[in-house]
Amino acid sequence: MNTAIRVDASTRMGLGHLVRCRTLHEMAALVTETERAWQALGGIQYGPTEAEKPSMRFRRSVYIAVDVEAGEVLTPDPDAAPSAHT
Repeated sequence: MNTAIRVDASTRMGLGHLVRCRTLHEMAALVTETERAWQALGGIQYGPTEAEKPSMRFRRSVYIAVDVEAGEVLTPDPDAAPSAHT
């Protein structure tokens, strides 16, 4: 078996590359590895997952609401509202 598959830009899978599989084993490997690569792309997750929610209270974040010069030392703003975690 000597099968050539053209992966065309119209399929959004590539840029018109030619893939050659000489055996059924090579074809099976191509299919398997293509599926693995597709799954590795993952998806978009906004916000914490259910598994992350219990540990949210341990996360630390700093939000800067004013312009800061390079090298400027950050200090607490006495006029700012107190943090819920202080």
